[in-house]
Amino acid sequence: MTEGTEALHRPLALPSTQSRNWNRLLSSIRARKLRVVYSPLYRIDLGTTPVDVLRAERILAFLLGYGLLSPKRLMRPEVASLWDLRLAHGRGYLESLRRPESLNEIIGVEAWPDLHRQALVAQRAAVGGTVLATTHALETTGTVFNLGGGFHHAGRLQGRGFCIFNDVAVAIGRARRDGFTGRVLVIDLDLHDGNGTRKIFGEDSSVFTFSVHNQTWDLTPAE
Repeated sequence: MTEGTEALHRPLALPSTQSRNWNRLLSSIRARKLRVVYSPLYRIDLGTTPVDVLRAERILAFLLGYGLLSPKRLMRPEVASLWDLRLAHGRGYLESLRRPESLNEIIGVEAWPDLHRQALVAQRAAVGGTVLATTHALETTGTVFNLGGGFHHAGRLQGRGFCIFNDVAVAIGRARRDGFTGRVLVIDLDLHDGNGTRKIFGEDSSVFTFSVHNQTWDLTPAE
């Protein structure tokens, strides 16, 4: 075990008050019996983003290590089907993604065939994860986290900002198709505006997108 790895497993040294608050927080999370969705397919290194490739694995290791997540509550998604992707994206756009060069502008590097395949599989798996999390949460009224996804720059007819498919939009579309008729609040905590999600639901009054970034990449007002 390397020094860096040992640090990840080393108990936190907290003052007594913080320690009590920390323990109460852990107890509260345990009591909620949360579920987590994850697939090894999520892991992909595009080489052009500062995102930690092992971020999901680190979160998962933390949750399991502190007893906040039972292995029985870890859920593995299926790769999103083209039928599901059509709920948020146009046919022409999806067909264009068969060509490796279609991803060049989206991911910011030349997408050679192997990278093209990996990127599509990784993001389709993450979309499947958001669909699974949403479906299970609605069925059980429980708390479910997907450790992948958040591809909020992808619009109906184009990808952008490393986002090929909009997993949130697909999951909402799938919930609607399965009979959910309630209103939806999408809270976007990213540093950048969730312009893709906002555009997809721009004329749908049942879906409200709230972005803490509160700025836009385009002329459409942020909410």
